[in-house]
Amino acid sequence: MEKYMGARLYGFKAGAVLPAEARALRLAASRLLAGEKPAVVNAWMNSHGYRTTLDNPWRTEGLVNTLSHPQLAGLDKNGKPIEGAETILSVEERHKLLALFAELKKPTTEGPPDYEYLLSGEEASCDKCRHGMVSNRVKAGGPPQYRCPAPGPNGTSCGGISITAERLEGTVAEQVLAELLRPKAQERITALLSDVREELARLRAFVEGTEAEGVRLRELRQEKVLSAVAYEAARKALRKQAKDAQTRIRFLDQMVVSVPSGGVDDLIAWWEAAPVASRRALVRLETEAIRVLPGRRGRGSHPDDRINISWRKPSRAARAASAGAKDSVDVEI
Repeated sequence: MEKYMGARLYGFKAGAVLPAEARALRLAASRLLAGEKPAVVNAWMNSHGYRTTLDNPWRTEGLVNTLSHPQLAGLDKNGKPIEGAETILSVEERHKLLALFAELKKPTTEGPPDYEYLLSGEEASCDKCRHGMVSNRVKAGGPPQYRCPAPGPNGTSCGGISITAERLEGTVAEQVLAELLRPKAQERITALLSDVREELARLRAFVEGTEAEGVRLRELRQEKVLSAVAYEAARKALRKQAKDAQTRIRFLDQMVVSVPSGGVDDLIAWWEAAPVASRRALVRLETEAIRVLPGRRGRGSHPDDRINISWRKPSRAARAASAGAKDSVDVEI
């Protein structure tokens, strides 16, 4: 816990209960015991302005560790009552939470289920070498993670950075949803989608035009305006441009997303219920790049310190066109 919360236990100061922090923990515990997932409760804590003792956003792991601390129920590290101790949770509530957390961590005899990763090498990359991160499990039964590939013959990757999927995806989700809660966020999303639509139209027109351009090149070759070498070079260049355009079209097609307007609870509910493809589309739409930085040796580091997000900015024309947009974004391309 200390590596996330600092020296002071959240909810206490010099052994005395801090009412505002205690209330936050009690509400979080109630939500968990009512059946909400830890990640959802963690997002709720952050969306309501609750911060750790180091004034950082909460992480699911840190919240679970804090709620598991025996002092919240007036117990010492051996589970014995501390005479005269103030409490935030009852002993029974703590036991229920511990049982809940243990159940969530319990492995199955069937092995780990298939995991659908939120990000790919197109979104997340290594900050040291800029190579796209790959997603996998290092060993059977291990946690899903992202890592920079080991150096290969081409030498473009360093293999020096890895991070668990829970930490990377959780941090990205929190920051992406936080961006949607900023003023004029819906106008910004509309403007971004307008830029996507415009680029898609331009690329599709280019791809359609490459066939006619190929015909023109063949005619120039037949008329001996182009030499065989020049013709072949031009033909290959045109094919590469068309292939690159089609690759970009496939990427842009996956940035189309319908995001509801509303408050924090609406956005969190949408994120939890949306297919991974829809969540990935929102991440792609909002971000230019997600860089994963090295962890610090010998001590814990908050996941936010390891992830650097560059946010996509809409064009000036798209921003102007999106002014006064409707309250929900639902764009079909």
